Amino acid sequence: MVCNSGVLSENENDPSQRNYIDANTAIEYSRLLDKIMQREKFYLIKNLRIDEISKHLMLTAKELDFIIHEAKHKTFNQYLDDLRVLEVKEMINIPEYEDCDLKCLAEACGFSDFNDFENALYRVFNTTPQEFRENFMEQDV
Repeated sequence: MVCNSGVLSENENDPSQRNYIDANTAIEYSRLLDKIMQREKFYLIKNLRIDEISKHLMLTAKELDFIIHEAKHKTFNQYLDDLRVLEVKEMINIPEYEDCDLKCLAEACGFSDFNDFENALYRVFNTTPQEFRENFMEQDV
């Protein structure tokens, strides 16, 4: 179990300088974050804020922001959007959603704006919405 005591500590010589956790601890926390996000699917919540998630890890928003940046090399919003795009990828092949367009699926997965979905889609899969649907939609055989 990861403990967050001392995650942020002030430098005795210069209180304005903060020492953050090391890379290995950041990776541990990021794995824990991934487990929580997959189990609870918090990323489906529109306009989710980092402070709402950091509480589940007993961290401050600033600490979680640092961990995501250090371990995943992305922002909190990019992390959420990546999870949301993967959820859309799963949903396009579920029969209940076959009549939904990508805009509807993106909204159901937490995107509040289709442009954000398009940008995340390009970042994750390097593809457009049309190519995405063609490439990831299971073909009837």
